[in-house]
Amino acid sequence: MSLEEKQLDLSIKLVTRAMRAMPAASPGSRMEALRSAYDRLATLDAGDDEWTEDTLDAAWALVESAFPKGGEVLTIIDEMVEVHQGIVEMAVAPADGLRKRPRRDA
Repeated sequence: MSLEEKQLDLSIKLVTRAMRAMPAASPGSRMEALRSAYDRLATLDAGDDEWTEDTLDAAWALVESAFPKGGEVLTIIDEMVEVHQGIVEMAVAPADGLRKRPRRDA
């Protein structure tokens, strides 16, 4: 799957989840929400495409269950963006405070 396909797939999942709270939403409003989600998710980047796909999946795994009954589309998008940024920062941050154990064979 290409990165663009992953972003579209997650955008659909995100909007589908959000729309649980709005079962009467029109197809037009659903498409508008999908465009908003895709536009925001398309800006998320963690480096190469494969790593970005992995971090998007991880962010969705953390956000998905936080909205079991749906919710505002923009709120869920914002949560996805924030969690994704946190994952990327955590993955590239130096392990401050963690000291290496001395090698036993040294």
